[in-house]
Amino acid sequence: MKPSLVSLLALVAGCTVVVRPPAEPRREPPPQERPPEQQPPPVTVVILEVPPGHLPDPGECRLWYPGTPPGRQPRPRSRPCEGLAEIAPAGSWIVYRPNYDRRLAYVRVVDERRPGIVIRVRIFDLETYRLVREELPQEQRPPVQPPTVQPPPVQPPPAQPPPAQPPPTPPPPPPLSPLFRAAPLAVPTEQLPDLGECRLWIPSAPLIQEPLPRSRSCQGIAAIAPPRTWIVYRPSDNSRLAYIGVEDERRAGVLIRILVYDLATTHLVRDELPQADWPPVQPPRVERPPIQPPVQPPPIQPPPAQPPPVQPPPVQPPPAQPPPAQPPPVQPPPVQPPPAQPPPAQPPPAQPPPAQPPPPPVTAATLNVPPGHLPELGECRVWIPGVPPGLQSRPKSRSCDGIVASARAGSWILYRPANEPKVVYVRIIDERRAGIVVRVQVFDIQSKRLVREESP
Repeated sequence: MKPSLVSLLALVAGCTVVVRPPAEPRREPPPQERPPEQQPPPVTVVILEVPPGHLPDPGECRLWYPGTPPGRQPRPRSRPCEGLAEIAPAGSWIVYRPNYDRRLAYVRVVDERRPGIVIRVRIFDLETYRLVREELPQEQRPPVQPPTVQPPPVQPPPAQPPPAQPPPTPPPPPPLSPLFRAAPLAVPTEQLPDLGECRLWIPSAPLIQEPLPRSRSCQGIAAIAPPRTWIVYRPSDNSRLAYIGVEDERRAGVLIRILVYDLATTHLVRDELPQADWPPVQPPRVERPPIQPPVQPPPIQPPPAQPPPVQPPPVQPPPAQPPPAQPPPVQPPPVQPPPAQPPPAQPPPAQPPPAQPPPPPVTAATLNVPPGHLPELGECRVWIPGVPPGLQSRPKSRSCDGIVASARAGSWILYRPANEPKVVYVRIIDERRAGIVVRVQVFDIQSKRLVREESP
């Protein structure tokens, strides 16, 4: 009995099940979050989305819809900036390229909900197409308040004279337009006109192509100024300033603004509106004759002393001579006939005038001006040889009055007479002297060949 009990206990011990509690899952430590002040700020780079071929011409503007493909943008690609902001739709851009700095592009951003309301102005560099700076529009800038002038303290005794009052603070000048900021004077000092006189200047043109003379009278210069030129004027009462009259981009003789520069710093001082009598004409200088000293009469010289007259020696009578021997009679010579007289000198016959040199032979020169770029009948235009037709000066057709005086050196003046519609006259300007016609060539429009050549 005892052995069977021991075996039963051993069997029960072998079938015992040990129950253990389940192991807890391993917990990972939470990641340490970086505080917001230690995270670097995001870097944003604003890039201009307008391709180079869709930018407006210098001095003009265009509308641009951001997010729209270039082929679906509104036309024209380039137009004058006057009145464009009033018709700009909501959310559009007004792209402007200044004429004084062609490396910049000004983008005026219109409000997303209000058409014609500019909320900011962005300035981009066209070399990198990145944003340079951002400005407020002209009408939203806070006005500059002059400093308040404190009243002088009350003087105790009335007998004492009051202290000198400080001069009134002049009002601050109006802020300059962002389109004409950072524009140094592009005319060298040695090329400026004399005091009280003017000159024409072509911006961004080589110095050899600038019109002459360097200094002339201001009378009538605004009427003959071509488009896209400057009229440089130096007032006689202030030698430190230079006035720049900016001509319209397309209309000759039309001033759109006047810029005033300081010659010491070449910085823009102010921007003025053009006036009807600008530039002022100085009265001609009256040259006074020099004062001649009074002419002194020559001193009276006493007559020179006359020597005493020389007395001739007394005349002695000749001595008596014996009578001479008589020679034999001389026969008279035979009578000779009178010599033949030479005929009277006749005046030389009149020489005919020297023959004029024949005109130069007509060569097989051809006219390199496309028919679509010729002026209208009875009008003229300026053509620069060697320059593509799309880059020629405007307008294509204008009146011929004063066009020769404003033509630059080496250019052509094309003229189509109203009575000869099949020919065109080409007046060739001297290569070094502006406004001097050296010859006139007549071309046939259909064959583009030289017909004849005339003297100017």
